[in-house]
Amino acid sequence: MEQKQDNYDCAIIVPSCDSYEDSWQPFFSFFFKYWPDCPFPVYLLTEKKVYPDTRVKTINLGVDHGWANNMEICLEGISERYFIYFLEDVFLTKKVNTERIIKLLKILKDDQVSCLRLYPSPGPDYPYSRDNDLGVIKKDASYRVSTMTAIWDKKSFLRLLKPGENAWQMELEGTKRSWLINDLYLSVWPKSPAIEYFATAIKRGKWLYDVASFCHREGIAVDFTRRPTETMWRYFCRRLERTPVLGWYFKLPSRLNNFAKRVIFRDI
Repeated sequence: MEQKQDNYDCAIIVPSCDSYEDSWQPFFSFFFKYWPDCPFPVYLLTEKKVYPDTRVKTINLGVDHGWANNMEICLEGISERYFIYFLEDVFLTKKVNTERIIKLLKILKDDQVSCLRLYPSPGPDYPYSRDNDLGVIKKDASYRVSTMTAIWDKKSFLRLLKPGENAWQMELEGTKRSWLINDLYLSVWPKSPAIEYFATAIKRGKWLYDVASFCHREGIAVDFTRRPTETMWRYFCRRLERTPVLGWYFKLPSRLNNFAKRVIFRDI
């Protein structure tokens, strides 16, 4: 399936900053390794630095205006009506099926969908009657607005932006704003993500141990001198958090935090 990039009216947007420059090399190495036939233009959003690859178009802001303002400047400055949002520390782990992405983009356009989540985090709430591979994210769902990888209608995204907010505030406050708009939000199901990746490679300013090991196995160069790497012990504890026996102990603080957020969502 060979078509010109501008036929799709869609772009890849990677919002970043100069201080995360060390994530660009592994991000784009994995991106083009596992999505070599990506038919969309790729934009990197940052302050002054440039990623030296002709396949990547760097949008230099000069200074950091804050996440929401940066996104508004970027989206207002590109011609594409639709975009796929990628965090800069999300590393692809499996080959992307381009035909499936194009099919999902067509559904988003034809059905006037505001957001179609390619990675189910969180996933949908109930089936979408027009396509069995997709589900609907209900209107009052927590984290209805997420910064996980998704196709967005630019106009819908811009309606949710609020100057001065960061990405995490957008997820919380943007979700509440989305409840007041009668838009359709879809997602792939957990059993069949359209894109598979490490959901985050850097946490609390550190490279995650398993991500660093994955980069080494894949032969992807990473500058590990710029920030520390998670210890094997901390990685081991993270793995224990996923076990049914000890997981409850490690997850208790986050569960209490999530419970508090759900209470806040219900009360507002």
